[in-house]
Amino acid sequence: MISPESREKSMVAKISQEIVKNLAKDSPRNETADEAMIQLSQTYGQLFEVEEKTGEGLVFRVVSEKKGDPPLSLSKEENEKIKQKLVDITQTIVYRNLSKGGI
Repeated sequence: MISPESREKSMVAKISQEIVKNLAKDSPRNETADEAMIQLSQTYGQLFEVEEKTGEGLVFRVVSEKKGDPPLSLSKEENEKIKQKLVDITQTIVYRNLSKGGI
């Protein structure tokens, strides 16, 4: 038997992972994904773009504020740190939406 809290935690984790995974796809983003990316950018004070690379998963790059400058690639460690922060942010948003009855 699974407690309601465990069930909710599992559901939030699945929803959050799906949202993060879909960020790199060409499909339109939903409100939660947009909000998560905005919060991520605000947390680090930089704009990020994300794509999925075979064998690497999600790869983040810092978008330059100067027009014409290419995005800055991040180290593997920085990339993992940002990905985990994005998952944390997304879970917080999903929990909030669940408590409001929005999912």
